[in-house]
Amino acid sequence: MPQNALDNYVLWLLPDEAGSNYFTNIISVLAAKYQTVTFLPHITVGRVPEIGISEIENNLTKIGQNTPEFVAKVKKVWCREKWAEKISVEIETNSQFENVLSSIDLVFKGPFAKREYPHLSLLYGDIPCSELRVEVENLNHIILNRFKITSIALMDLHGEPNEWRVVSRADFAL
Repeated sequence: MPQNALDNYVLWLLPDEAGSNYFTNIISVLAAKYQTVTFLPHITVGRVPEIGISEIENNLTKIGQNTPEFVAKVKKVWCREKWAEKISVEIETNSQFENVLSSIDLVFKGPFAKREYPHLSLLYGDIPCSELRVEVENLNHIILNRFKITSIALMDLHGEPNEWRVVSRADFAL
């Protein structure tokens, strides 16, 4: 595999169907309102080493088999200056979430888990936070306070967000 061939591949945690539908609706409404892109609801939890896709898929399967479904608790909705975190929902870390991160580092044999600012984005874009203040306040009043995480996915982030695709997915144990 060429050097940096997997630079645009990341690991995402995905909510269950109900959570996905809930967040997809919010993402779609915000994207239409602010004329920006839509994307799959997710929490980015890591990157992958320069190894073959089949080995990555095997490692995802191991993580899925050894991880029970769990509930993510929402801390707060924020506006941040980063394009891909314009409006995002900060997630509380808990032992189950930490176990996923530890499993990523273990199966990929290195520090590949993302530990800073665990969040689920709701809006991407270059809109100033000053223009989104009321939106963020409103979202803090209506956002789900918890949702279920049921799988981990290897994502190919080449191209625009509407071109991103799930390469492989491993469901968590019930």
